[in-house]
Amino acid sequence: MKTFLVLTMACMFAGTLLASTITNGSFETPALAPGSFQYDPSGATWVFSGPAGIASNGSAFNFVSAPDGTQEAFLQTSAGTNSFSQTITGVLAGDAIKFSWAQRPGFGADTVTVTYNGVTLFSGAPSSTTWSTVTTSSIASGQPSSGLLVFSGSTVLGVDLDTGIDDITSVSASTVPEPISAVLFGSGLLAVSFLRRRDTNRN
Repeated sequence: MKTFLVLTMACMFAGTLLASTITNGSFETPALAPGSFQYDPSGATWVFSGPAGIASNGSAFNFVSAPDGTQEAFLQTSAGTNSFSQTITGVLAGDAIKFSWAQRPGFGADTVTVTYNGVTLFSGAPSSTTWSTVTTSSIASGQPSSGLLVFSGSTVLGVDLDTGIDDITSVSASTVPEPISAVLFGSGLLAVSFLRRRDTNRN
């Protein structure tokens, strides 16, 4: 039974290696001082533009505590570009982007648009200061396996609208295993069958 569990977990792990790679999706890097925020922080693996950055719990943005870790990204309206982006890899047709968002208490929410290689996957604004989860539409076939993922905000002149974003991950909408996953999984099943037969013969 232990062997079966180990092989099953190995097959499952092999399958997860095929998911899109998003780094620092909870914005814990760089680690800010408690109660602080920073526009365009360096070393975040994300590229920030305009009034966008990272805030820690208890900052002046006053977001409800981050759902994953102690920091979140924020988008704030202005007269110019307002975004953060990252090049992601391992993208497959059918993959989607999942993230948590919330509006800043006492302020309106910034409209957020999510794009992959310039194709819009989602656009909307959170309706509550409580964090909730959103999943974008799936990435269409024909898109490259590596490309730019962008979260951008609205640019309303003279109006302060703010949206917090955290826990960005990729999810696969496909239930059909990729070829390498199928091979590994099949190999695992054959190995399990062999080991169980050997154990039965021993008994």
